[in-house]
Amino acid sequence: MAKAFFNKEYGTVVQISTDSDVANLNINIPDYNEETISDSDFTSIRQSEKTISLVDGAVTITDLVDDEGNPETFDNREHLVSYLSGVVKPKLEGFLNNNPSNAMWNDVNLYKIEVDKVISGSDEAAVTYPIGTWEKYCADNSINYYHPLQIP
Repeated sequence: MAKAFFNKEYGTVVQISTDSDVANLNINIPDYNEETISDSDFTSIRQSEKTISLVDGAVTITDLVDDEGNPETFDNREHLVSYLSGVVKPKLEGFLNNNPSNAMWNDVNLYKIEVDKVISGSDEAAVTYPIGTWEKYCADNSINYYHPLQIP
């Protein structure tokens, strides 16, 4: 099983975690609503294929699609780099700078190195476009990764 943590006022998800990783997270549990989700839902959210919210006390999980109802994709390098540099990398850097003694630090740092390779273009030949979500690409290509919602 896994956990999702929601903002109490708005019901927006702020963190996801496997049950075994909860001890490593810097989440003050009383400040959030904690809900149990299935491992398959966790994986779908982690791979950015689904999104999660809390509405009137009920967890809602829906497909993550674009405005036309199609699954999210990265059609080119610029689109992917924009996501990585604007969403993923700031989250990784914030964690690394503020949590040097956290048990996740080394794994997050290794993931940041992979992200930096893609952003810099030094590993450009490894990615063939279009790809689905970045997180699904990582899972399919045995790249250890963290979804932004997994980073405390």
